[in-house]
Amino acid sequence: MFKKFLKLLLFVAVFAAIGAGGAYLFFGKTDSLKTGKAPSPAEKRITEEEEHSLFPMPSFEDQLLNEAKLTLENLDIKLGKVTWVHSDSVDKGKVIAQRPLPGSIRGKEVNFLVSLGPYDVIYRCPSFINMKIEDARILSENLGIKLVEQNEGTKVASQTPEEGTIIRKGDSVEVTLGSGRWMWF
Repeated sequence: MFKKFLKLLLFVAVFAAIGAGGAYLFFGKTDSLKTGKAPSPAEKRITEEEEHSLFPMPSFEDQLLNEAKLTLENLDIKLGKVTWVHSDSVDKGKVIAQRPLPGSIRGKEVNFLVSLGPYDVIYRCPSFINMKIEDARILSENLGIKLVEQNEGTKVASQTPEEGTIIRKGDSVEVTLGSGRWMWF
């Protein structure tokens, strides 16, 4: 009987200790543990300092960096690290991503990932002369070169710039078309 009483007493003591620890973790470091009362609504509130450090972070994605900087200045948010990367899908100078993400956060600093635009691709202009126009269109599309077609016909008779000239992706090559019957080559 005495052993059962000790086990029961030990059982109650363990649960009381667990309960006190749980209350401490739940209610935090307040005087409510000393008094045994639940914390008042005022004690549960975020402190004034914590409240001022919470704010909704706007989205800066797809904005020009200079525009984003003005917004940051108006919102009293500090610009952190700016990392520049090449992007084929986002225009040069626009924000690709941000950290922290848009929404409510603590702190007033944001980091940006900003586009340098696409890589500059340089080619030696291929020869389109005597090529069927359909083939010339496919080649120019694959290289990212714009063909400007002059006249009508099925084959390329001449081109500007000439074969071997240094050009960049996105440049134009003017081709003059002919029927192919009068071309001697």
